[in-house]
Amino acid sequence: MGKTVNLETNVDPSLIGGLIVKVGSQMIDSSLKTKLTAMKIAMKEVS
Repeated sequence: MGKTVNLETNVDPSLIGGLIVKVGSQMIDSSLKTKLTAMKIAMKEVS
């Protein structure tokens, strides 16, 4: 990042697994909860 970074960690059991990283206004979401939700939506569109 080129700057000093203050790291704040939180544990959210509802994520099931994976992680969410927020840097300023950017967010990287690789949580299992988000992937399962996306799969559920995709399956509803197919049927």
